[in-house]
Amino acid sequence: MNSLKFFLTIASALAVAPFLTGQETEIVSENIIEESPAIVEAQAAVETAEEEAVPVESETPIAVSGENALPAQQAPESPKPPVLTPEQRKQLEIRLLNARKALLDAELGLARARVAESLAPRNAERTRLETETALRMARSAAKLSEIDAEKRKLDAIGARDKARDDLALLERGNALRAADLDFKITRAKQELTLAHCSQEIEKVKSAEQLRELTPAALGAQKPYRKDPLENGKLYISDRRVEFNGPVTPELAKHITERIYFYNNQNSEYPIFLVIDSSPGGSVAAGYQIIKAMESSKAPVYVVVKSYAASMAAMIATTAERSFCYRDSVLLQHQPSSGVMGNLTQMTEQLKLVTEWSRYINDKLAAKMGLSYEDYVREMYKNNSQGDWTEFGEGAKKWNWVTDIVDTIDESSFVRAERPAEPNNPPTIIIRQHKVDERGKPYFELPTLPAGDAWMIYDPNNLYRTGA
Repeated sequence: MNSLKFFLTIASALAVAPFLTGQETEIVSENIIEESPAIVEAQAAVETAEEEAVPVESETPIAVSGENALPAQQAPESPKPPVLTPEQRKQLEIRLLNARKALLDAELGLARARVAESLAPRNAERTRLETETALRMARSAAKLSEIDAEKRKLDAIGARDKARDDLALLERGNALRAADLDFKITRAKQELTLAHCSQEIEKVKSAEQLRELTPAALGAQKPYRKDPLENGKLYISDRRVEFNGPVTPELAKHITERIYFYNNQNSEYPIFLVIDSSPGGSVAAGYQIIKAMESSKAPVYVVVKSYAASMAAMIATTAERSFCYRDSVLLQHQPSSGVMGNLTQMTEQLKLVTEWSRYINDKLAAKMGLSYEDYVREMYKNNSQGDWTEFGEGAKKWNWVTDIVDTIDESSFVRAERPAEPNNPPTIIIRQHKVDERGKPYFELPTLPAGDAWMIYDPNNLYRTGA
């Protein structure tokens, strides 16, 4: 029984030995040796074997190598040990070695058993911890499983809601497209109705316009005349240009453009510049009109209905043919200029104005059959200020006009007169008058470019330059 217990202890110790350090193994071995009866018996067997061993008389004692080497012993002097044969001695040493081996094995087994015994609480704690860990992992897995199930549930709800939203968005888009289509259809119907109404309105307008038109506008236009004067009656066609107000660069541009326009339409029949009233104006602008008249293929005639002074009268005089009533008034005078600056500058401006005056007035004097000096003397003979005024008969006498007319037939006016619309002003805008600090009305003239001068008759200071 003791042997069985011993070997079980040894087996247990062998099982735990790999987990021990050298120091722990030594401690355990000491405890096992102290407490194990098997070890005590093994030690007694070793001691008995050692006592029975008798050394052989020889010169060289038997030596045992390795860990099991035994110290040399001297035989007691008395009693004298028996003499052993070499075979016996060998058998004795084997028995001794086996006994020592058994002792060592027993010590090792006991040490391992004690180690296993000391490790049992640790193993139990380890088992408990492993069990708790496994339990926590199982609980965590269960919790994760619940979370995963909840996530799948939420994902499913989200997918369902997204599908519903997509469906609602699709339905909304379809509804919008249907509404847009309905709007386009409705708009097309309204545009069709509007077009029909516009056609009806145009018909009504056309009927009104037909009622306002004269027979000339309906196809009974009087034929153009190469000679517009017949028995004292002047026939003015629709190839007419209004010439009213001061002669400014703006007015000159309009008149020259209309002359070019009518020339491009027809260069055979005359063009009429009709002056109701003009005080004259810019020398350069008037010269531009005179050159357009001279270069025109179609004849350009000037008609003075009421009053033409200064530059306007000069334009009428230089025309190929000019017409006026018997009580129309024309006025000729020398140019005037507001010369400013230092003496040199004023001298230069005076020289330039004199050249302008001589260029135009030389032509007028030649047409009147006078020299320039005689022309100037006649001016001051008729008026101390040099403002030479003539009615129609006098104007014809001095060749300022070529013909006196009794009546004028305006065949270009073929529509009933309507008030001017704010967004459709007339071609030529007469500048709005202003009122000075003394309450006198006046018209502001544009600033002339360098080298230009005014040929304008304005005794009442109605036309002013600057503010």
